Amino acid sequence: MTAVSAAPHSHTSVATPDVSAVPTTPAMRPRVIVTRPLAQSADLCACLRASGFDPVAIPTIAIKPLPDLSALDTALVQLYSFTYLIVPSANAARIVAARLTALALTLAASSHLHIIAGPATAAVFASYGLTAGTVLSPFSAEAVLDALAAHPVAGTRVLLPRAKEGRDTTGAVLRERGAIVEEIPVYRSIPINESPELVREMCAARPTAVTFFSPSAVRGFDAALRTAGLAPDLVERPSFVVCLGATTAAEAHRLGWRVDAVASDTTAAAVVESLAGHFCPAVPAVSVGARP
Repeated sequence: MTAVSAAPHSHTSVATPDVSAVPTTPAMRPRVIVTRPLAQSADLCACLRASGFDPVAIPTIAIKPLPDLSALDTALVQLYSFTYLIVPSANAARIVAARLTALALTLAASSHLHIIAGPATAAVFASYGLTAGTVLSPFSAEAVLDALAAHPVAGTRVLLPRAKEGRDTTGAVLRERGAIVEEIPVYRSIPINESPELVREMCAARPTAVTFFSPSAVRGFDAALRTAGLAPDLVERPSFVVCLGATTAAEAHRLGWRVDAVASDTTAAAVVESLAGHFCPAVPAVSVGARP
């Protein structure tokens, strides 16, 4: 593997669609609520707009690195002793890459390290000059465990940086198989205080679809609705609800939401394809850039 770049490379631009095949005025376009953190929604909104939708960004959560990342720093300094680096999200990948850069660390002594990630997370690593050895599509804890089922993991060290609110399924099962797992929370999702008012205004405009990219986004949107004095069924009734991945869908179901579609892959492009397939099946979805 190569050394980490001081800054990520620029992401791929969004392709231009055949505009003759999509609605030409905002009033004709299905209105889609994007609940992703604002810093991660620009490419998705551009892709949705190019695919014939009217995206509205209503971020209900923000991603915040934990104030104390000393445990991660210690693990990264000792990265040569790990066999696997399993990264369940692009947010975790950004923090890992940023800390490698801040610590002026290279992976020259860790050429044996095997990075396991999903497509969006692998794209983040690639923007820093790092390559994921195994890219699972769709990515899930179950997919990771299946991928490692044929490999003896007993006695190997596994580094698993994740959200503070994340599931511990992967680490728990790998420990049962004899692996030495360092599971380190590196960020948390926090609700945005302005969300209830934004949600109230959006509901008045009758959204056509709502997209959820993480369990924390579902919780944030649900909490914003209730804080605004609204019930989920007021949004569900006119809306097509799309979730990124089975874990996000499960959280939506737990909170009482109806889920109309679960994207076939854990990428933004798959969410756009789900929406395009429902609202305008004759219109091909436009690819999202490399930044997830």
